[in-house]
Amino acid sequence: MGTRPDTIYVTIACYRDPVIQSTIDDLFCKADNPSKITVGVFLQQKADENLITNTYGNRVRVDVQEPGQIFSVCQCRNRAMCPLYDEEYVLQIDSHTRFDQGWDTKLLDLHKSINNEKALISVYLPEWYYMENHTEAFIRRYKTFARFVFNTGDSEKTFYQHHELVPMPTNALDAKEQELELGWYLCGHFIFGKRDFFTKILQPEWVGFWGEEIINSLRAYTAGWDVYNPADPPLYHMNESRSIDFSRPKLWIDYPQEHNDRRAPTTDRIINIMKNNTIGPDALFDVRPLSDLYKIVGCDLGELFYSWYTNKNGN
Repeated sequence: MGTRPDTIYVTIACYRDPVIQSTIDDLFCKADNPSKITVGVFLQQKADENLITNTYGNRVRVDVQEPGQIFSVCQCRNRAMCPLYDEEYVLQIDSHTRFDQGWDTKLLDLHKSINNEKALISVYLPEWYYMENHTEAFIRRYKTFARFVFNTGDSEKTFYQHHELVPMPTNALDAKEQELELGWYLCGHFIFGKRDFFTKILQPEWVGFWGEEIINSLRAYTAGWDVYNPADPPLYHMNESRSIDFSRPKLWIDYPQEHNDRRAPTTDRIINIMKNNTIGPDALFDVRPLSDLYKIVGCDLGELFYSWYTNKNGN
């Protein structure tokens, strides 16, 4: 099946998010070519909730399920991809996102400027939040790149507590004039690229919530995909902690036991994959070795993970 040129499928996994409809409204309103946009949502909502009320003439394809059945963010993202038809590009976002005017044109132009069919555009987005009376405020981050430092707060490339290795975005001191910088880390709330990445490299559904970004970054790299960080992305991700009089339901609060039960096994599995360079449908690919990525990062992430793991368990 062929694809329609310059069409974009926006994929959203949504857990009971009251701003999902306004996210959909904003992306259509701010698009230069809304007729070329399709949205697919995997929506978890309770029976008395009606979170999506406008499907824009069936251009929003919604798969609804009651909460409490799926506890993997990656499984939800895979489900949100199911309604993909003949769209050429895919944009993965969270359900609480805002857009600049012409966001679709800018993303398409950025991707074409790279001249790489296996390019993925991804970065931690600038923020938006609710002020009083739900007025929306935006924090612009212009001409800076998100660089990733694994940090506990005391020294770089060390390990966070509680089964986590956390990427910390920091602003580059020399942002330079280019619009894109070659990176490697995929941010879960913003990935843009050709459809093949999203259809051929499915996200591993054994991941709960933590682990989504690191394992998908490793899978993308070893499959031969290149990640580019944009200096001025045309999207914004909600910072709920800044918002006034707003909170949204969260799976880990509604189902804390189910969420916590996945945390340690996910980390253990990621460590095993990295340590043993495990190749397989739910692990890594063999187009590029992890050792090449470690040269880019500046350390052997597999050894660091393993050292932390054995020290934590007293082995």
